[in-house]
Amino acid sequence: MMIHYKDFDFGRLKLNIYEKKKKKKVEYYSNDIFCFDIEVTSYFVDEDNEVYSLNDVLKIGNVEKIEKFFDKCKCGALPYIWQFSINGTVLYGRELDEFRDVLKRVSDIAGEAKLFVFVHNLSYEYAFLRETFHDDIPDVLLTEARKPLYMNVFDNVQFRCSYRLTNLSLAKWGDKIGVKKKVGFLDYGELRTPKSLLTNKENEYCEYDLLVMLAGLKEYRDEYKTVEHIPLTQTGIVRREFRALNAKTNGRYAFIASCMPKTPQEITIQSRTFAGGLTLANPEKANKKLRGLIGFDIASAYPTEIFENKFPACGFFPAPLDSLEDLYNGFHHIILVTFKNLRAKYPICTLSYSKRIGGTGIITDGDPLKYEDNNGKVKFASSITYYMTEKDFEALNLLYEYDGEPQILEHYVATSEYIPRDIIEFMLRLYADKTTLKHSDPALYMRRKEMLNSIYGMMCTMPYHAEFIEENYSPKKKEMSVEEYISFIQSALDEFQTKLFKNVVPYSWGIYVTSNQRLRISRVIEYFCKRGESHKIVYIDTDSCKGFFDKDEEYFMRENKRMLEKTRLICEEREIDLSLTRPVDEDGNPHPLGVWENDAEYYEFRTCGAKRYAYKETPEDRVHITIAGVPKVAGNMLKDVDELREGLKFDLFN
Repeated sequence: MMIHYKDFDFGRLKLNIYEKKKKKKVEYYSNDIFCFDIEVTSYFVDEDNEVYSLNDVLKIGNVEKIEKFFDKCKCGALPYIWQFSINGTVLYGRELDEFRDVLKRVSDIAGEAKLFVFVHNLSYEYAFLRETFHDDIPDVLLTEARKPLYMNVFDNVQFRCSYRLTNLSLAKWGDKIGVKKKVGFLDYGELRTPKSLLTNKENEYCEYDLLVMLAGLKEYRDEYKTVEHIPLTQTGIVRREFRALNAKTNGRYAFIASCMPKTPQEITIQSRTFAGGLTLANPEKANKKLRGLIGFDIASAYPTEIFENKFPACGFFPAPLDSLEDLYNGFHHIILVTFKNLRAKYPICTLSYSKRIGGTGIITDGDPLKYEDNNGKVKFASSITYYMTEKDFEALNLLYEYDGEPQILEHYVATSEYIPRDIIEFMLRLYADKTTLKHSDPALYMRRKEMLNSIYGMMCTMPYHAEFIEENYSPKKKEMSVEEYISFIQSALDEFQTKLFKNVVPYSWGIYVTSNQRLRISRVIEYFCKRGESHKIVYIDTDSCKGFFDKDEEYFMRENKRMLEKTRLICEEREIDLSLTRPVDEDGNPHPLGVWENDAEYYEFRTCGAKRYAYKETPEDRVHITIAGVPKVAGNMLKDVDELREGLKFDLFN
């Protein structure tokens, strides 16, 4: 049960303080778990200064009337209760300024010791905390505008974001650890103030938000021994493991440093070469209700590419390219290349127009660029220029044709080796754990799955980040001249050469993970289109293919045999335990890495394009949706997949 902060005896508060010796000084830390949360009411003021709650607004009428009201009204938010837990004892107050005084008392009790206070989605609470602590904030790390990774207050308190650590909502985090969030106990549409009385159920809702966090953070503290050592982000968990592996191998840090881009020009070239997964809909099948689809997807596609392929083993350096055949000589290549009259061979287009080099395309012989696309994918371009790897070039030639020889404007090359074996074995152990623990230990299963997914996230993390600052509570990128910006990038890149411990994995590895996967998916498209069966493919998304396939479609079964044999040969060559690539679940079913699996069957399916589709798995099933930026729960508003159309609006208030 929550305790009002005035009823708590701070004089008897004992904190778990320990010391760490660092060179000639001693630092002190608290190993206690502190959590903070607020509940906020939204209010709306119309042109006559009448105040409305969200529930009031929803009574105005239909969606169009509500939208007109929002266009003219002023919006605000008011915290009406705060909760602060100290090792599971949950204190509360109604005015946010009270929390500042409470935290200052705890800070004084801790003395020199540093405290860590976790907030689930600090990006939201930060808007209120910065006003409460505005005179006591010496440092904030913003990774994006309005997205703090941490915020320091006083001399010894650091707010951290537990959402960045878990990438889970509180409800899902609670489900994972077995402490249920009290969903539905609080009506967010009601207007409340710090003077409003709250029911026992509403108070319980507030309390359990912190109890979920406490239970989850205890697991992290148990794993990392101290609160101080809990990583700031999910990717940071894997980054720490990789650093430990690197530290055990002589020369590993120096090797990774040699692979890192060393100049602003190099990182610009590599970042322009980098592209994500291949996502598209077959235009011949878009905006139609389809029945009888089957979905195949690859078991851990990105880990598969990391396991089975070689990657850059040094930095890219400029070199002449005598022949296009040299792109397949066993080295890695990045080229800046222009194609004339580039055109898709088949109805399905894969080349992203947004990755081209230049604002609106290249002007050729005084003629403006002629261009035709399909949902952002190039169908025809009279002249277009890209940075791409040799894998991207191979994929393009499977599905496109062009006039004459492509013009190579720039060429860079790097040597090629497998990723070190200890890294591969670490990744495969995560994959094996993810497979075997799914039902026997769901919490550990989720942790291993998150770590496995984070390996790619770490590989594609840019070596530098834009600096964000705040002026009068308004976040923005730090303004820099071109010279200052170049100097800023150079300074960040120099640190990888002078502070070797900062090196975890080369950025270029992330480029090739996705490049290899796009090539694999392009081969699927080319196979069916070349046979005149483009109609079989309906939707592609990074590592999956939905279409009119049989459950044992010959192509996927043949590819699986090839993958199993390739995996065996790599394990034999590198002396890796083959069983790590073929773990068995609790039911005795093997799950080989990288094979195509029959993932789903769809009674009905409709897509409007990339990242926009709806489906039913059975006739009695509700409609499920996958739409970029729209919560999946919004699918409950659709009665039929045919309701998914261009221009559809979701009324998330009802």
